[in-house]
Amino acid sequence: TAALLSTAINFSVEEQYLLAKLIHLLHHDDTDMAYKMLVLAKQHLCRGGITARLRFTLPPIVFESLKLLKRVKKLEMVDTMASTAAAPTPVEETKKEEEEQPKVEEEETKEEGENAEEGEEDTKDEKEEEVTEDEAKSEEDEKEESSKKEEEEKASVVAPPVFTKKVNCRRIFLFVQKTIAMLAIADPRASFKLNLEAAISADKCAILASSSSSKDTNSDFTSISYEFITQAFQIYEDEISDSKAQQRSIEMIVGTLLSCKMFEKDDYEALITKTAQYAAKLLKKPDQCRMVTLVSHLFFTGADANDKGAYRNPQRVLECLQRALKIADACSMSSSANVQLFVEILEHYVYYFEKDNPVISDRFVSGLVALIKEHMESIGFSSSADQMVFAETQGHYRHILRYLQKKKDEKESAKKFANVVC
Repeated sequence: TAALLSTAINFSVEEQYLLAKLIHLLHHDDTDMAYKMLVLAKQHLCRGGITARLRFTLPPIVFESLKLLKRVKKLEMVDTMASTAAAPTPVEETKKEEEEQPKVEEEETKEEGENAEEGEEDTKDEKEEEVTEDEAKSEEDEKEESSKKEEEEKASVVAPPVFTKKVNCRRIFLFVQKTIAMLAIADPRASFKLNLEAAISADKCAILASSSSSKDTNSDFTSISYEFITQAFQIYEDEISDSKAQQRSIEMIVGTLLSCKMFEKDDYEALITKTAQYAAKLLKKPDQCRMVTLVSHLFFTGADANDKGAYRNPQRVLECLQRALKIADACSMSSSANVQLFVEILEHYVYYFEKDNPVISDRFVSGLVALIKEHMESIGFSSSADQMVFAETQGHYRHILRYLQKKKDEKESAKKFANVVC
């Protein structure tokens, strides 16, 4: 009986995989019809009666919806931007009228001057007068033809059609949100990942909407992105309890927040503060150390301070790194192999020093290099596994030292790294 049950379950799983593949084949050139196909597919798949099946069939629905979102986004956003760019502004129209008026006045004064000169010059032959009249007529004809051509060209420039589809980006996001919420019952971790994926898609829509004239649309997509991330946080707190799964989840949260560029400052600070709290509450100290160090990057984003969407809080970066050092010191007490944590933190210190974080000075880098040397000289091995870990850590450490020496030798960075002792 157990063998038959196992065979039946495996056969059922194979069927679900085939159904999932079938969903990826659904396509229609009309975005409204493609959306209806996905809605209908979801309705049929949810009628199975077994919740466990949803973990196989609902993720393809979400991914196909996000793929459809890209098509709708191009139609909705790009058309709106093009129509606003094609429509002439009242200022441009008034400028054209002002430029045309003096031209007309100059032509009138020229014609009056020509008539006056013709009246004064009574000694000219009748043939010459006929030639001048023909030339004037030809010039007028040319002007009329050029003006007609300009009018025809203006008439040929037609503004792009307004977005007329029934299904817009907001409607797709609502469908995705409901689908992910249903998936959370069967597979919380998959729901967690899809919420973060949808958050990035919403942020991309906000970026595109920010370049259009509608600021309300931009804020709408930003709030949608924020809502997806808060849903992911809720799943993390309620459903993800395994320490390794928590570590991977924090890594995904950090990656998502670094990818999103359109959050308001208060919203972004609330999200990164919550992420830092998750990192500080991990069960295992080494995992806690690594995640606190990783979260520090959320407080120092962007290529530079002037970068759009950049957030800089140098003091919070230093607090994260110092906290990570304290945790690493506590870990080294229990096992000498944990000296690798200091080397990993050193790499982050060098990164922030090179990126001109004002609170990370050369003395921090030099002090940590000296601390690692001291630990490595007094290290002892309790097993062959610890010896292998130490060999890898030593190679990593030497690579960082070579990098620092390279920066000291280069002309561009020699002045900055001159006081770093390595």
